[in-house]
Amino acid sequence: MTGRDLGKRVRELREARGLTAIQLADRARIAHSYIAIIEAGQQRLPPRGILSRLAKALGVTEKRLQDPAA
Repeated sequence: MTGRDLGKRVRELREARGLTAIQLADRARIAHSYIAIIEAGQQRLPPRGILSRLAKALGVTEKRLQDPAA
């Protein structure tokens, strides 16, 4: 998975849950600006700790976050 793919996936999951980027940032304890960078695909894959917090905030496993077919 590329950073661009992850960004698209994060946005899809966030919107499906009715969350704003700010709400996701708060839930994941990540800066809103970093969420924007991830969703724009401007970031290579974030460190595992960030992926873990994003997955938890979105209610999915890390594997599901990175692979929609999982």
